[in-house]
Amino acid sequence: MSLQDYLIEFKAVAAEWFEGCAFIKDNYDFFTEFFKKENLIKVNWPDFQEIGNHIHAFNSMAMLKSPVNMMKIKDSQNLRKAGICGK
Repeated sequence: MSLQDYLIEFKAVAAEWFEGCAFIKDNYDFFTEFFKKENLIKVNWPDFQEIGNHIHAFNSMAMLKSPVNMMKIKDSQNLRKAGICGK
């Protein structure tokens, strides 16, 4: 089957599927607002941090956001920079 065939098949259930996935519209709305010129002009650090709440991969893997894991990631990056551990 080609991609077009899969899309045509999905079309029959798409409306129902998207109803169960409200986060998709929420994320789309967030990024639409975020990238408007008037919002980019006044953007600050918390706005960038909010992006993580709208990237599905980050939300489906909440352990990546935990402070303990963030410390481990930072420590491993520092060790790599110092040449103490591998790539």
